[in-house]
This record gives sequence, C-alpha cells and structure tokens, in this order.
Amino acid sequence: MRILITGANGQLGQCFINEVMRQEVKNDYYFTDVLDLDITEKKSIENYVTEKGIDIIVNCAAYTNVEKAEEVSEKDKVYGINCRGVQNLAEVCSDRELFLIQISTDFVFNGDKNTPYDENDACTPINMYGWSKYFGENETFWCENHMIIRTAWLYSEYGNNFFKTMLKRINEHTDTTVVSDQIGTPTYARDLARFILFILENDNIYEHKGIYHFTNQGCASWYDFAASIEKFTTSKIEYIKPCLSKFYLTLAERPKYSVLGKERLNEFDFKQRHWMEALCECIDNYEKNNYGINE
Repeated sequence: MRILITGANGQLGQCFINEVMRQEVKNDYYFTDVLDLDITEKKSIENYVTEKGIDIIVNCAAYTNVEKAEEVSEKDKVYGINCRGVQNLAEVCSDRELFLIQISTDFVFNGDKNTPYDENDACTPINMYGWSKYFGENETFWCENHMIIRTAWLYSEYGNNFFKTMLKRINEHTDTTVVSDQIGTPTYARDLARFILFILENDNIYEHKGIYHFTNQGCASWYDFAASIEKFTTSKIEYIKPCLSKFYLTLAERPKYSVLGKERLNEFDFKQRHWMEALCECIDNYEKNNYGINE
C-alpha cells in the first residue's frame, strides 16, 4: 500500500519518519509538510493522491499551540488546519475510497470526570484548540473508512514541547513552577508512531474503524511529569516546584483530568508501556543524538 503521512515536520511526523527508517516495512510511505502539501487546499490533496496512487492518509498535520489558539487573530488558522483541512482530507478519501487516520486529543473532554474517559464519552471542550480538534473529528466522518486516534500530552526529542522546555530550564538551573492539579498521561510521540506503524504493517486496518484512545500507561500531573524529567536527568529534584492551577493563569483553560481509557486497544497485539519507561527512552535518545533544545 501507499501511505501518505501529512505534517512530517511536526514531532509525531518526525518520529514516524525515524521509525520507518529503523524498521523493515512492506508499505511505501510518503511524507509531506505544508510546503509540500497544504491540506487547506483540497485540489492540492486531490492532485497529490492521484499522482502518487495513495491508499491511506495519516493526518499528523495540526495547529497545536493551545495558548496562541485563544487569540482572535489565530482563529482562521486554527480552524483552517484543524477543521477545514480535515474536511478536505475526508472528502478526498471518501471520493476515492481511501482510508483516513486522524490524530485527535484528550482536550476534546472538559476534565470534569475523575475516571478515565472512554471513546463514547460526550465531548465538551473548554478551549479553542479542543473545539477545533473536536470539529475536526466530526469532519472525519465524511469518510466511511476512518480511524480517529485520540492521544494526550505528546512529547519527544523533536520540535518544541513540554519535555524540551523543562529540560532547557533544568539545564539553565532555572526555578520553574508547574501545575500539580491537572492530571493526564504523558505520551512519547515515538510510541504513538510505533503503534500506527504497527497497525499499518501488521493488521487489516479496514477491520478497525472508529475512535480509539492511545497514550502510554499510567497517569501523572504536569508537575509529576516535569519532576520526573529532572529526576531522571540529574538524579534529584531541585528546580521544579509544584503549584495549583489557580496560581498559574493562562489564556486557555485546561482540563483538570483527561486520562484516556484504552480498552479498544485490546483489538491489537501491541504492548503498551508506562509513561516513565517511555520517558527514560526519550531522554536517552535525546542525549545520544544531542538534539538541540530549540530544534
């Protein structure tokens, strides 16, 4: 099969590229970013999939800056990428009977629960980013052959993300307060890439449609995550300090609890691992390859 991965310059896309290079794969993979293929331009998608003979699209392209998404000036860009772009992909896939994998987020939930959200729980986002991704999920349904994968708290050695921000501040010996009352699951983007690649290489994807949740195992607060980064890199916790959300004001409201239940993953013979184990690999990969903090 010929598989298109959009958003290749993002952290998930880069992890996907790395995993395809590391493994023996039977499918052909095509990686694009906005300069190669703008998903907000439907005609460009049509031309690309026709020229390359694409069978499956994995949409890793997204507007992910949760804070900036709250700015009025960003509204068109946020919804252009996260909604209209997804609609374009879904319509093209529907017209050509292709399969679409759409990556979504825990932020489609409001965080009022205190038990893991399952795939059928009602979506009531509380910030602009969450709403844009929820509307993007709805656009995915234009395509009969689809899979929506919700994930959470993605990080990696690539790009700009919480892991690299904390690592930079720790390396600079800067005291940093991190909220301790927002609970979710840190998820290594490489593990998500491995899961998607596993499905594409080893399973009949047409037997697995609908919404799935994928994160690493376990749960943590943002403070737990940050403190673990410091602990695993310096053997002590010195610069990371806890605080409550009410003392850390942000433009975007965040869910207080957004742990995702993952029962549907039992359909796959794929081993999940705890977020702390995944974090250790990410730190090891970062240190071995000397990735730049602002890469």
